[in-house]
Amino acid sequence: MRRLFVTLLALIAVAVGAGWFLTLPATVDAAAVDAVEADLGRGELAFHAAGCASCHRSLTQDGEGPPILAGGRSFETPFGTFTAPNIS
Repeated sequence: MRRLFVTLLALIAVAVGAGWFLTLPATVDAAAVDAVEADLGRGELAFHAAGCASCHRSLTQDGEGPPILAGGRSFETPFGTFTAPNIS
């Protein structure tokens, strides 16, 4: 009985430690972030290929200029209403 108790206690300690470790916030050095070059061309390609504007574009867009990515478009689904977030 004592062996079972110690084993369960050890498993609980490992689970708590793993949960704590996995929920730690990631730290990133600001210099490392500044060193990354923006690749706007690839971002634009991914944006158009994924069709982001079809859901995230504002419905008040008049068709002139770049899309306004304010979100707010709602979709009725069998699981309820889903509203696309702002991605700008």
